Amino acid sequence: MSILGNRVLRKEDAKFLTVGGTYVDDTAVPGAAWVAYVRSPFAHARITGVSVDAARQAPGVLDVVTGADLGLAPIPPGIPIINAAMVRPVLAQDVVRFVGEAVVAVIAESRAEAADAAELVEVDYDPLPAVVDPRAAAESETLLFPEAGTNVAFEMAPELDPGFFEGCDVVVHQSVVNQRLAPCPLEVRSAAASWGDDGRVTLWVSSQAPFGVRASLAALLGGDFRQAEIEELGVAAFGDKDIRGLDIAMNDAAGMGGIERVGDFDANFELTLGADRGRTDQAIERLALEQLHDEERATLPFTDVVDGADVRVIE
Repeated sequence: MSILGNRVLRKEDAKFLTVGGTYVDDTAVPGAAWVAYVRSPFAHARITGVSVDAARQAPGVLDVVTGADLGLAPIPPGIPIINAAMVRPVLAQDVVRFVGEAVVAVIAESRAEAADAAELVEVDYDPLPAVVDPRAAAESETLLFPEAGTNVAFEMAPELDPGFFEGCDVVVHQSVVNQRLAPCPLEVRSAAASWGDDGRVTLWVSSQAPFGVRASLAALLGGDFRQAEIEELGVAAFGDKDIRGLDIAMNDAAGMGGIERVGDFDANFELTLGADRGRTDQAIERLALEQLHDEERATLPFTDVVDGADVRVIE
């Protein structure tokens, strides 16, 4: 039976509405260690010092890891058209570029011990000018990536004749602001990893792109993607939980350091700090309209006519 013109019943609803979904926290990873992160309170700052001695001595702590300890290359942009100089470290080392950027990872025997030990880490910051408005950021007076020479990640500017709007009966200009938003999923961002005796890693993750997760992790960790098994759980995951290369890589790196099983679960406040943001769009739109004569309108396709006007261009 074709789905066209027919009611299509969703197969997953009954499960989610009755017994619920399967979340990362439901996975059985016996003896797993836990990761907690020390995150930047600044939108832009230079890291001048990190002290982890007290955290290393805290109860249940297995390891405390800084960016310098990892030895992992920064993660390149996930989209080829983005400026290649705008890379992102797994753990920030010299500079933090947004509130919530992870600086130190604390690995402990329990979730509570990891969180308590993270409170003992001391990070010294030298605040730098921050830019929170997209238009101001585009001016590139304050650079997040000085080596890039700009804050513009990529630009797609069609060539337009300066006189294209001349002669139009009506030209409308407007500025549209789409407010910033923060994702608030029912299940916070989370992942669990387990290294097997055969050298393969199994990763449980709530993600909409399991194959992308596998490929990006293999590239980051310098391994063969065939040595990674990704188990995507049957829960909704969209937007902020598409590919979590950074925190997942931290889990896998901990495994490479001899910790066989690692769990990572953001607290709700961490989600608001470290998660991706949406929108914050500011657009200037220009619409040109030209009144048509009856004989001209008769020669145009219907889709070209809006309330008796020829839509010249929308940019």
